[in-house]
Amino acid sequence: MALTSQIGWVDFSSTDRDRVRQVLSQLNEPGTLDELGIGALRDGFADRMFPGFSTIQTRAKYLITVPRMIRDYLLLSSSEQRRTKLDKYLRARENELAKVLTERHGESETGIIGSTKVDSGGVARLPSSVYWGALRIWGLVDTTTSLSQFQREIAAPEPALGSMQQAEADDSDGLRALSRVKLDTFDQKWFEKVLRQ
Repeated sequence: MALTSQIGWVDFSSTDRDRVRQVLSQLNEPGTLDELGIGALRDGFADRMFPGFSTIQTRAKYLITVPRMIRDYLLLSSSEQRRTKLDKYLRARENELAKVLTERHGESETGIIGSTKVDSGGVARLPSSVYWGALRIWGLVDTTTSLSQFQREIAAPEPALGSMQQAEADDSDGLRALSRVKLDTFDQKWFEKVLRQ
């Protein structure tokens, strides 16, 4: 015999009935509720037992594409980096990648982050934020900071006052930032190859 759960209530007015219906309708909305507050405990145990893994990480390809995108950004000139900050650069590239992968694989392929939101400006939670913990913990990106802190840390330096050249910057800063992305091999044309395939 299967046990089922039911909920019932006694209402004394239409206001009470409307309040209960409102609460029940909120339970049907997509999203995650942590009413008891045990999500933090679950995450703590998960981080100890499976460091870097998360249930929302569905494809390993982002562990390579996100560091490649960061390295692409770091290879831009200082003036290009000042014009476009890393967060905007990543958003544009990740949305472009989602669009290409969705066009190539269609609806049959699951796990493409942003595939359902490509035409409406992209998703709110990009692969860089979903996989940041893994990238950091596994040393693919050499940092202990959050993604937003990392983006501020590697911002292009402002040109020195009195500089005659707009793009003048200290080369050692760029090399130091570039060395924070750990990839075995790197092809500067990788993104163009993805677009052409």
